[in-house]
Amino acid sequence: GFFIERRDVATNDKVSLNFGGKPIQKLMWGDYDVVPGKDYLYTIYRMMEADSSLSPGMKFTTYGEALRVKVRTEDPSFGTHGVFFNRGCAGSQAYAAKFGEFRKFHRVEHGGHIQWKS
Repeated sequence: GFFIERRDVATNDKVSLNFGGKPIQKLMWGDYDVVPGKDYLYTIYRMMEADSSLSPGMKFTTYGEALRVKVRTEDPSFGTHGVFFNRGCAGSQAYAAKFGEFRKFHRVEHGGHIQWKS
């Protein structure tokens, strides 16, 4: 897995993108808490399960060299045109796959039971 840390270059504030100190087990991840027009430094560490005899109390440890990537987020207040993405697209696609795109009502029958769309 991976441990990912984001550092705000201007303030030097660091934030872990891992939940509960556990490694990220996906090859794709998103960081949805960044601010437009800022510089960030992402540091990505490979992680493995720690040897409890060498590191008592530690479940995971980093190994190898870290990968560092500097990113500048776009500022939508500059320029003539912009392209914006949001996380709602994935949710609306899942909704359409489950309930159909052109249902007129907000409830469906499922196995003799009414199921409300939400």
